Amino acid sequence: MKKTILNQHICNLPSKNYKKTFKKSFLAISVLLANSMVYADCSGTGLDGLNLSDGSECIFDQQILSEWFNQVQGTIYSPAILAIGDGTKVVFETDGDDFLSILNYLGNTGGIVAKDNAEVKFNNTVHMEIGKGGDSITINDNAKVIFKDNLSIYMDAFNIQHSLYGINITNTGEFEIKGDLKLESEELHSGSLISSSGTVKLNTATLRVIEGGSGAGISIGESGNNSSNALIHSDGLVNIETQGNELTDAAILGKYKGYIDLESANIKTQGGAGIYLSDANVNIRNKLNIKTEKEKAYGIYITDGSGDFNAGSGQITTSGDEAHGLFETKHSSNINRYLNLDVTTNGKNADAVHLVSNNNDINFKTNATITTIEEGSKGIFAQAGSANKINIILENGASISSNSHSIYVTNAKESLVSLGQASMIKSKNGNGINLSNLQNANIMLQDASILSKDHAINLANGNESIISLGQGSKIESSNGNGINLSDLQNAKIILEQASILSNGNAINIANANESIVSLGEGSKLESRNGNGINLSNLQNANIMLQDASILSKDHAINIANANESLISLGERSKLESRNGNGINLSNLQKVNMKIEKDASILTSGHSISIADTKESIVLLDEGSKLESQNGNGIDLSNLKEGSQSTVYNNGDITVTDGHYAILGGSANDNVKLLGGKVTGDINLGDGNNYFEFSGGTLNGKVLFGMGNAHAILKDKADISEMSRIEGGEGTNSLELSNIKLTGYTADVDNLDKGVNLNNWDNIFLSGNTVFTQSGDLFSSNEANILTRDAGLFNTNKTGTLTISSTATWNMGDNVTSLNIAGNVINSGILNVGDAGQTGRVLSIGGDYEGKGGTVVLNNLASGDEVSTDLIKIAGDAKGVTNLIVHNVGGLGDQTKGDGVEIVQVGGVSDSNAFILNGAVTAGNYEYLLNKGDKSGTNQNWYLRSYKDNNNQVLYNPALGTYLSNQTVAVQMFRQTFFDRLGSLSSSSMSDASEQFYWMINRINHNYYKSIHDKLNNHINSYSVQFGGDINVWALDNDDYFHLGIMGGYGDSRSRSVSNQTKTRTDGEVRGYAIGVYGTYFSNKYTDLGFYVDMMSRMGWYRNDITGHSQVATKNYHSTVWSNSIELGYTLPLITGEEYQLIAIPQGQFTYNLYNAHNQNDKNKLKVSNNDADGLDIRLGSRFIVKGISIVEPFVEVNWLSTTAKNQLDFNGTTFKDGFAKNRFETKLGLQNSYNENWKILMQIVGQYGKNNFHSYEGQLNVDYNF
Repeated sequence: MKKTILNQHICNLPSKNYKKTFKKSFLAISVLLANSMVYADCSGTGLDGLNLSDGSECIFDQQILSEWFNQVQGTIYSPAILAIGDGTKVVFETDGDDFLSILNYLGNTGGIVAKDNAEVKFNNTVHMEIGKGGDSITINDNAKVIFKDNLSIYMDAFNIQHSLYGINITNTGEFEIKGDLKLESEELHSGSLISSSGTVKLNTATLRVIEGGSGAGISIGESGNNSSNALIHSDGLVNIETQGNELTDAAILGKYKGYIDLESANIKTQGGAGIYLSDANVNIRNKLNIKTEKEKAYGIYITDGSGDFNAGSGQITTSGDEAHGLFETKHSSNINRYLNLDVTTNGKNADAVHLVSNNNDINFKTNATITTIEEGSKGIFAQAGSANKINIILENGASISSNSHSIYVTNAKESLVSLGQASMIKSKNGNGINLSNLQNANIMLQDASILSKDHAINLANGNESIISLGQGSKIESSNGNGINLSDLQNAKIILEQASILSNGNAINIANANESIVSLGEGSKLESRNGNGINLSNLQNANIMLQDASILSKDHAINIANANESLISLGERSKLESRNGNGINLSNLQKVNMKIEKDASILTSGHSISIADTKESIVLLDEGSKLESQNGNGIDLSNLKEGSQSTVYNNGDITVTDGHYAILGGSANDNVKLLGGKVTGDINLGDGNNYFEFSGGTLNGKVLFGMGNAHAILKDKADISEMSRIEGGEGTNSLELSNIKLTGYTADVDNLDKGVNLNNWDNIFLSGNTVFTQSGDLFSSNEANILTRDAGLFNTNKTGTLTISSTATWNMGDNVTSLNIAGNVINSGILNVGDAGQTGRVLSIGGDYEGKGGTVVLNNLASGDEVSTDLIKIAGDAKGVTNLIVHNVGGLGDQTKGDGVEIVQVGGVSDSNAFILNGAVTAGNYEYLLNKGDKSGTNQNWYLRSYKDNNNQVLYNPALGTYLSNQTVAVQMFRQTFFDRLGSLSSSSMSDASEQFYWMINRINHNYYKSIHDKLNNHINSYSVQFGGDINVWALDNDDYFHLGIMGGYGDSRSRSVSNQTKTRTDGEVRGYAIGVYGTYFSNKYTDLGFYVDMMSRMGWYRNDITGHSQVATKNYHSTVWSNSIELGYTLPLITGEEYQLIAIPQGQFTYNLYNAHNQNDKNKLKVSNNDADGLDIRLGSRFIVKGISIVEPFVEVNWLSTTAKNQLDFNGTTFKDGFAKNRFETKLGLQNSYNENWKILMQIVGQYGKNNFHSYEGQLNVDYNF
């Protein structure tokens, strides 16, 4: 490097007052106002104080500069103290702390000028003081000025009217300082402290305009010059103060292209904007603080251009009126902001953020705050063209606190307002969020809150809007609505675990096409002085709650003037109104409402009120609950004629006295109680109404008004606390289906008597209904009934009770007479009888028609003078009715005269109007039903114990069954010697020395007449007997004695049929027996000689009696002890070469001892004095043909007789069984010796006797011997 020593020109210094001394400087280059000049440069010529422009490289050390300074004694008048150009490179280098002090008070004289690729480096601290109009540092044309240490500049611009610059870089010049920069200017007129269209690199800097003046702190770019590469950059904090009154007197001015990139900045202005941007880009990487004072002193002002702004964090504070914190207007481009700034304004009409552009997109990040203090000042104001959009996002704790609206958006095609986690909006005197004149508006809150004086959210004049309040979100209005929407096409509000608290309506929507309000799990609305949800003037209104709640002073939900509405209260949802209705609907075309499980409505007024609505459906699910303290549960009273309403209730409805659980109006109401519990009356009002009660409990009355009424009580309806159901003034029908109900008709309710069925034209009993009438029906005036002037407390009507094929009508307990003031159509059961009671009277005021139905009566049968139930029919008796008459205590007797009257008919009775269904028996007799008295003068119906007026007595067929059971028990296990022994062939079976084992199977059928030939008895029996020898003793003279044991089981079925009425009863006897026997043979060969057989047997029996005449099955037990001796002798009659005819004359004598307890039948039949003991005698002979084959035929003939009477006493009268005392018996059979051990015998048996007795029997015997 070339070294040049400055020593050519030395001037004496003038003694002037302008001299400035720097005590700490090693070298001072003082340029004072004077007429003398000093020319000093490396080539020895130049106009500047120090002009280096020859392209050389110079190093000025401390010694050279000291020598030059000692020689300089005069005044230098020059454009600049240092002028470096033409590629010259100069390094100023000393050992001191202050390298160079420059004092310039010459007019228009600058400090340092570097140009034309020059490069100047200052290694140590530099202080500059410039006065009277020159720029401190000017750099252009690719020149570079570098300060490696601190630099301080003081500019005196007093009374200077042209633009001045502290540091001015043009035409790609470059300025760099690695130390601290301090630049101050007094009364800067215009210009800026730093102006760059090149590159400025700062570390930390303090830039100040003091004592008045105007101009910018930092400006970037140059008018008319392409400065897109211009850069101002800092690695540290930059402090800027300005005092101008114009917006462009900004701390940072970015009118032209370029990029300002500062690590941090503190900005203070006294009238200008903190930052003014047009085409430049400004980036504050870390923290930005802006404070402005005076009117319209904006914190940040961004206008049309391509520039943009970004800051990491910081604070903007303005204090003047109309001094917006961030003002941005870009009509030709978009705004895209992601900010973490705190913005505060303290003037009137000073918005914290004011945006006007084609598209606005602003995002306030973590914990950023926006605050406006004075009136008219909004938090965020945004406006865009009708074809553009506005997005406003607050994230992670960002907040807005404003004196006016917190967020105000207008005139845009699309808008999104999003409040993120822990974000908050607070409006002191306006709306929280105010959107107007938008095509589409979306508002989303997530764990965020809005507090406002007026509406928390207000939307007006738009197409579609969606408002979503996410988990943890909360909005509150102290004097307005929580959410207020008006003049929209479609509106959708969604809450999920969010809440709204308002002084007005929590949600208010007016003048919209379609609206949807959805409150999700944990969401809550509360209105202190308004409605929870208020919707009006809509096409379609949909409200859905799921595990959400609404608390309001007035209506919890109010919808007015809409086309269609859907309301759904999901599980665990709750509506509560302190002074209004739970759900209030008016002037709608169609409503669908569903209250789901565990949802509830608690109100002071009506739980649900629907008025002036054409069609409505209300569904209450199981577990839902309506409770009204001072109103109706469901109020439909203001529905007009021609409207249609339907209520399906599975829940609980509770109201206080004087109010209705359900109240209808003039509409056609359709109410179905499917479950739950209703506490309170139901009044369906006028109109043609339908009421169905099929499940749950009703504690109250059901009333109809002026129209036609159709009511159904059915299935699982609990009517135990239902006091009345009353028809209307039209045609009224009541159906009771598959239900048990006790009812009556009266003026005064009496719950002890059941349900008061008042004012019904027709009552239908259908399904499996059991209806018990506890008082008069249709009318309580029996005189009206008997004169056919029937009425439902209104004699202009005639009621009809219809009983379907599966239904039952009962006459109430402890009631002696009842009236049905009308007609009866019976396809089911009409039960007048009461257990244990007779003499009850049912009076029917109109006609009675049987359609295959049944009438049940009780009587106390005892001849003509009998206590019996009676039906009185004032009109005709038509159709066919089955009549069942139960005997409830009468011992029975024969009737005389007309018999027992059970039906009175005032009109005409069809010939088959009543037919007996089942036998009528009492004691010993059976009774038939007869139309008319014996003289034929009336149409009444009588019971008589004789048939066809011929005095043929009708006996109870149970008599024959009791007697036949006795006979069957005695005869079941009868047995002969040959039943056991079987074959007498020459096989070992005829060897008396052998032991025998045997089994007998017998099937038997008996028939005979009994009880004066009035009963026919049929008996079918089966028995099996088995046994064997336990020992055989050989006696003297080849005779033998066998000792054996035996057992048996038998089952017999019998029937006793009246041959006059065909009434039958059935008997069954099942028994078992055990016994012993002994047999003596006089010869070893059993087919020769004499034999004696003895037997003793005990049998036990269970006896059953069932059948048409039996009220219930009767069963009892009996025993039979039988002892028998049989004697016989074998005689050969004819002996041929191959065969032999044997005759065996024999006789058997059996004594039977029968025992059974006396019986009391439920048909009042007392059975006693059983007499079946006696001796049975059998005498006869058996004929066997032997030798013709292995099969031996035989025939046996016997005479059978008994001394037993076979009789019983029935109610003190003795009747005998028709079992013949003397019978002739024939047996035909075959016996076969299968081998030496096994023998088989088969036979058929027939018996014949008196009383048309005949018996047929088949028998199979199997024998085995050892």
